[in-house]
Amino acid sequence: VVAMHDQGVLHRDLKPANVMVSRSGSIVITDLGLAKNAPTVSGSFGLDNSASRHIYSELSRDGQGQTSQGDVVGTPLYLAPEYLMEGTADISCDVYALGVIAYELITGEAPFDGEPLYKFLIRKVKEDPIEPHKLRRKCPGALSQIIMEAIHRNPKKRFPDARAFLRAIESLKIVSLPIVTISKEDKALLEASMTIEEDTGPGVVENLKQGAALTVKIVWGVALLVVLTCGVILMTVFLMKPQALNALLQGDFQTVINTIKLVFR
Repeated sequence: VVAMHDQGVLHRDLKPANVMVSRSGSIVITDLGLAKNAPTVSGSFGLDNSASRHIYSELSRDGQGQTSQGDVVGTPLYLAPEYLMEGTADISCDVYALGVIAYELITGEAPFDGEPLYKFLIRKVKEDPIEPHKLRRKCPGALSQIIMEAIHRNPKKRFPDARAFLRAIESLKIVSLPIVTISKEDKALLEASMTIEEDTGPGVVENLKQGAALTVKIVWGVALLVVLTCGVILMTVFLMKPQALNALLQGDFQTVINTIKLVFR
C-alpha cells in the first residue's frame, strides 16, 4: 500500500479478503479493480443518494457487504466515515481501511460488526469504536492508540499516509500479541491457504484434497489386493498340493515354486 501511495494510487477496497499471504510469507494486495489516482477521487457515495441506500441494503448482519463498481464503491465495514458522508476518497481512506484491518486482527472483529443495519450506519459516522486494548487485555496500549489514530473519524487526525502508519507500528517493541479466536470457516480457509503456492489458481485446494483422498484409496486397494492374492495362492497350494507344505517346512522353496506354477496351469 505504501508503494501504491508513493505512485499516487488509491486502492479503495482494502479488506482482509484482498490481503493474501503466500507460502513464503510474502504479503500480496489483490483486487485493484477500484484503484484510482490520488489525491482525491470523487464519487456519489453520500448518505442522501439512492446508490448509497442500495449498498446499505446489501450489507448483511455480519457486516460483510459487497464491492461494486460505479456509484457504489468499496466494502462498508472498511470505508471511512467521510467517504460514506461526502463521497470523496483520498489517501486517508486507505489508511482508515488499513486501521480497520489491524483492529480486526487484534480483536477478532471489525468495528461495529454484527450491528443491525441502521445502528451500523449511525455508529460508523458518529461514534468511535471500543479501543482494542479494552477488548483484548494483552494488546499493548501503544498499539491500540496507533490503531485508533488510523481509524479516527476525523481524517485530519489520522496518519497522513500508509508510510506514516507503518513507521508508527515499526517503532513499537512488541514481544507478543493476544491470541485471537477465529470462526471455523475462517480457520478452514486459513489452513487451506497454507498449502497453496504463490502461483496457484482457484480450485487448487479442492483438487489437492481430492487427489490426496484418491491416493490413499489406491494404496489401500493395492495392499488389499496383494493380501487377497497371496492368501488365495497359499490356500490353493496347501489344499491341492499337501506336499508343498512339507517342502516349505523343510526349506525346499523350489518345490513350493514348482507347485505354485502347477496351480496356475
